[in-house]
Amino acid sequence: MTDIILTQTQEFLSSFNLDSNFIQKRKLRAFEDANNLVVADVSQSGREHELVSDAANAWKAMKEAAHVDSVSLIIVSAYRSFARQAEIVTHSIKNTKDIESIFKTSAPPGYSEHHSGKAIDIGTMGCEPLSQEFSKTDAFSWMLANAKDFGYRLTYPENNKYGFKFEPWHWFYVGKPVLRKIGLADIETLRSLGIHTFAETFSDSNPPDDMDTYLSEKFDLKLLKKEMKNPNSDFYFAELDGKAVGYLKVNTGSAQSEQLLNDGLEIERIYVLQEFHGTKIGKLLFDKALEITKQSNLKRIWLGVWEENIKAIEFYQRQGFTKFAEHPFAVGDKVDTDLLMKLEL
Repeated sequence: MTDIILTQTQEFLSSFNLDSNFIQKRKLRAFEDANNLVVADVSQSGREHELVSDAANAWKAMKEAAHVDSVSLIIVSAYRSFARQAEIVTHSIKNTKDIESIFKTSAPPGYSEHHSGKAIDIGTMGCEPLSQEFSKTDAFSWMLANAKDFGYRLTYPENNKYGFKFEPWHWFYVGKPVLRKIGLADIETLRSLGIHTFAETFSDSNPPDDMDTYLSEKFDLKLLKKEMKNPNSDFYFAELDGKAVGYLKVNTGSAQSEQLLNDGLEIERIYVLQEFHGTKIGKLLFDKALEITKQSNLKRIWLGVWEENIKAIEFYQRQGFTKFAEHPFAVGDKVDTDLLMKLEL
């Protein structure tokens, strides 16, 4: 379906003699027009704003919660079809000489999150709709603090990876994270996610050549397959909107990387994509490891954490972990120290 959407978009852009290469370069995501839409809200003018059911229910709950906190939230725009997006872009093209700027503020048809029925543009009383002014309102501050609890996230923050200008009003429903135990069929996704999250965490502190060598060795498919087939190891994905955004690896028995503690479970890896930090996904994965430990009647849970990762150390200390040992962690010629921390149950 992605190829079909790309073809349709290319045909649209070519009618204006525009090149579509920027779609792949900016890694824009294709969206089909949603089905089974429901009315999420009705504006004062009587305009009906449609979303898919889950997104609509989450919007209603979020709007009510904001109201309780004396914050007004208003839908400015919701579902928008391919055809409607094409009309908007066509109008913009005909009314500007700076064509490139159009696609920094509007997605080409086929690549607008509004097609999905899960995206909303939000306004608030006393603020001009779809303006940077929204970022200075109580409504925006409230959304930053609370939207994730209702499954909404800000898609286009400042300096976003898609190349769009900052849109503080644009929010996308990804739902709440779902944990899924994974198997060999997920190995390619696991490898990609593992490489991405490790590089995000440690690239700044290691030479590029050393990092490349480490990643190619530690995330070799044969090695991953061996790890996944080990009966004493389990892997879980945290998924949002069907996309793996974090993962957990736990070990028991002989699979543990250090044989220092009996009757324990090791959290060997717990990583979340950087763009999803602060959304409590890491805590969700940790809670899963804790649940497995208790269900397995094990007496303790332990892990290694880089001594310079202060935020992670403080998080585990808040959960009741204490340091019991150290071990070296090498990436190429650079050797760091991991603190080994445990929680007695």
